[in-house]
Amino acid sequence: MSKTKVSVVDRLVGNPISWGVCEVPDWGFQLDARTVLGEMKAVGLKATEQGPVGYLGSTPEEVSKVANEFGLPIVGAFVPLVMHDLAQRDAMRKAIHFSAKLLSETGKGFFITAVVVDESWGKRFKLSDAQWQAMFDGFAEV
Repeated sequence: MSKTKVSVVDRLVGNPISWGVCEVPDWGFQLDARTVLGEMKAVGLKATEQGPVGYLGSTPEEVSKVANEFGLPIVGAFVPLVMHDLAQRDAMRKAIHFSAKLLSETGKGFFITAVVVDESWGKRFKLSDAQWQAMFDGFAEV
């Protein structure tokens, strides 16, 4: 274990949501990725999380490339997932795979998820027993 001290400033990480970039449909105006990454760099941030899947690029390689152009390695991914709806399982797997591949290529990072009702972040409702089981099975896959 390294005993090298790293300053708080060197541990600061940004995320696109802090610039108003969000996966929620009709969220409002969102800045382009290069503007956001440029501003992150300008304020002294040292790394970023990926933002919404697809925001920084359509492949993990593209995401890493654009982030590295700004000297901001990807160190995390927040991935909202629809787990209770088996009809959405393939979309869930695609989002998981994209972010997991990205994080494995950078060699570091945190995969963070939250269960959402649907991709529109719809209103909560009571889950059936089958939906609860599907959600637990989804967590097992993650």
